[in-house]
This record gives sequence, C-alpha cells and structure tokens, in this order.
Amino acid sequence: MSIWGTFFYFIYVFIIINQVFAYKPRMIYVEGGDFTLGIIGKEISQTVKINNYQISAFEITVGEYQLFTRETGCSMPPEPKWGWKKDHPIVNVTYDEALAYCQWLSEKNTSFFRLPTEAEWEYAARGGKKSKNYKFSGANNPSRVAWFRVNSGNRTHAVGKKKANELGLYDMSGNAWEWCLDWYKEYHADRRDEMINLDKVAGKIVRGGAADRLSSYSKVTKRLACYRNCRSAFNGFRVVEVTE
Repeated sequence: MSIWGTFFYFIYVFIIINQVFAYKPRMIYVEGGDFTLGIIGKEISQTVKINNYQISAFEITVGEYQLFTRETGCSMPPEPKWGWKKDHPIVNVTYDEALAYCQWLSEKNTSFFRLPTEAEWEYAARGGKKSKNYKFSGANNPSRVAWFRVNSGNRTHAVGKKKANELGLYDMSGNAWEWCLDWYKEYHADRRDEMINLDKVAGKIVRGGAADRLSSYSKVTKRLACYRNCRSAFNGFRVVEVTE
C-alpha cells in the first residue's frame, strides 16, 4: 500500500472508531445573557447572568441511558409500572446516577457535560433571548407543550411529541421532573451567580413538572426539592454541554 493509501486508510479507521465510540444527545445552543429568575411580585426575584452553553433538546431517554449502562456496567434503575420504552425519558434515577451519566458522556467526547444549573434550566425553558414570556415552556396553554395529570394517563410519554419552545427544546414543561445541579434554597435578593451551592439545605432542585402533577407544576418558574438519593417514577434529567 502506498503512503497515501496508508494515510487515507488510517483516516477511515479514525472516522469509524469515532462514530462507534463518540456519542452525545442532540444539543441546542443557548446564547447567554441577563434574565430575571423567579416570579416577580410573588417571590424575591433576581437578575442572573448566564454564560453561553448548550442543552439537550430532549430529556435523556431510556434508550440513551441503556447505552450508558451497557458500556459502564451500571444497573438500570427500578422499572416504572408502564415499563421501559426506549423513546420515553429515563426515570427513577437518583441525582448521583444522573451525574454518573454526565461523567460518562464527558469521557466519550471532547467537551464537558453536567446537569444544568437552576438558572440555566429556567433561562432555557423561558426561551433564552427568544423568549415570548410564556407561562409554560413554549406556550400559555399547557396542553400544547406538556404531559401532565389531565392528559398523560399518569405515565410518561415519548419525548418530543409536544410543541417545542422558542429555542427548539421539548418537554421542559411536564413529562418528567428534571434534576438541576443546585441545592435547593429559597431565593434571596443578593444572589448574582448562576448556581446555589450550599450543603445544609432541603435537597437538590427539580424543575419542569411531571405527568402525574397538575399543569400548574409545569410552569417555567415552579421549583421543588428532592433528596439526592430520591427515586421517583417521574424524576428524569437533561444535560448541559460546556464548550467555552
């Protein structure tokens, strides 16, 4: 084989190996900026500065999580009563299991993956700089964008079946609660950073509402706390990619 033949052979092998071993979810670029976190007039709201980042268009699915477990030897979480469906959001994952998935994803790529901070999550759910100030992520009518108690049959549904928000993100309202990186704490007026990082608070933040809850829980401002070892048939997650 000639030198050029050898060169192109190794290029071909590199491309094949990269296709086999590299993997990441579909990501959406979010241009950063300043925005008001929280409900003005009902809670203390804060102006928070957000850097540029990318966030997964969909909640991490069962199929994506199964790939992680096959490659790492980690176990699948307990199966929900409706069974595992590859295009549904993975649920029953603890906070630390979601972190482990992010670490695995980082090792498969050249960039760093993690859970979104609460501020990143809400900024993306609102539509970032394209926001139209909807109550839910992508609409004022929850039925257009969310699976919740009235329309879900009290189970999750395949991701991406409802309308996307202004950024092209799906299921930020409803379907499954989504773990955030932060510890839960009540909003406070002097907050200026993206992340709450305290170790003596109620638990980790979950956002977005879920298929077993009333639609009001799917509003972009709704926030709850979950202990990091909590397993719920309606707790899932999506990921952020940091490239800058």
